[in-house]
Amino acid sequence: MDVFFEQIVKKKTNALQKALKIGFIVTAIILIVLVFIYSILLMGSGSPVNSIISSLLLLACFGIGYYTRWYVKRLYLEYEYSITNGDFDIDRIIGKAKRERIISTNCKDFEEFGVYDENAIKKLENREFDSRVIAANLDESPLYYIVVTHKTAGSVLIVIQPNERVLGALQKFIPKMVSKDVFGWN
Repeated sequence: MDVFFEQIVKKKTNALQKALKIGFIVTAIILIVLVFIYSILLMGSGSPVNSIISSLLLLACFGIGYYTRWYVKRLYLEYEYSITNGDFDIDRIIGKAKRERIISTNCKDFEEFGVYDENAIKKLENREFDSRVIAANLDESPLYYIVVTHKTAGSVLIVIQPNERVLGALQKFIPKMVSKDVFGWN
């Protein structure tokens, strides 16, 4: 029987991202209004060339609106952790529509697993990693870190924010020597 657990973590937007989103929307609205007014003025001139340009500008207004909607939707991120028979996968979900696999590894390959607190940050800050996967909201707790040597990505530091169910599933598959600091010797 397959063992399967999953969890979705919604990435919270910070003040900079909110300001970027609002600025992008306001700029798009201003641009659409200006282009629309200019196209109406061109249309009123009576020239056939100006009418064609005016029609293209109105089409551009729809393009600007569509692109703005697409961009703002892409700023909404979620991370999905899934554990299937010891295989640990992290996917990034963009705008509730597009899914990208960030990393896939086996729990048996974990070299380190622990609580990602100030002590862990100090311990890990000077270490060299080929890549870092931050699939959590860093301002929330509890956070956990994983160090794994991935077959294609090399040495990887992973920071996650698992709930109790996912943490319990990880406990079943992580080697005891690696997880003893978090779970004890159970």
